[in-house]
Formats: sequence, structure tokens, C-alpha cells
Amino acid sequence: MAQGLIITQPFYWDLNEASRAWSARFSERQHQQSPTAFHAGVYSSMRAYLEAALAAGTNDAPSIIRKLKEKPIDDDLFGPVVVRPDGRTIHNMYILKVKAPAASKSKWDLLEQVGVLTGSEAFRPLEEGGCSLVEPSKNN
Repeated sequence: MAQGLIITQPFYWDLNEASRAWSARFSERQHQQSPTAFHAGVYSSMRAYLEAALAAGTNDAPSIIRKLKEKPIDDDLFGPVVVRPDGRTIHNMYILKVKAPAASKSKWDLLEQVGVLTGSEAFRPLEEGGCSLVEPSKNN
């Protein structure tokens, strides 16, 4: 019923070699279930947080958050990720189309990538967000 439907997602298990490899490991441990963007997001964000804690040399959350914002994160599942001053993560969003049943090659082969939105296209600019946590001078 959903064939032809267009959706956007930050992650799909079959986007590239890295997403397929991680998804295969996930599936082995999760009763052959395919990971969703939520599964990948939790894994990715926790890994980035723990790596930032290691780099900061502390478990002090504000110090870790500052470390996360220092430079882009090179993430196997989401590609380059930037944590803005307002805490929003900026990354690509994929435009996916639901396949017709005959086009699927396996149980979880449900979508095909038809486009990509860059982070700057997909997310509202910092200066338009009105976040009270961001000083006006830090918007640039």
C-alpha cells in the first residue's frame, strides 16, 4: 500500500557499505531485526558523547558538550555531523522512496534513495531558531 511514498530519514540500513556493515552487526544481535534511524541515532550519539568524554579527559557533562561542539564529528552512520551552539546536530537527510514489493530483494529491502538534503538544506539556520541558550554573538 505504501509503494511510491516519499519520506525523509537521517539513516537507512542500505545507504552505503558502512551502514550495511553496522546494520548486519545490529541485526545479528537483535533477532534479525533491521535497525531504524532511532537505533542508529542512539548508537551514534552515545558513541560521539563517549569519545568526547575521552578526549576531554573528564565525565563533566558541560566539558563534554563543549568538546562535542569544537569540531565536526566524522560518523560512519550519519556522515559529517556538526553540533551547533544551540545543541542541534546538523547532518544529511536522505530522500527515500518505498519500493514496490516486486522490487524488494529481501525482507528489509523496502526503500530506495532518490535524493539527499544537506544539513544546511534540511535544518533551520541557527539565526532563525531563537534559542535562548545561544548568545547573539555566537550565531555566526
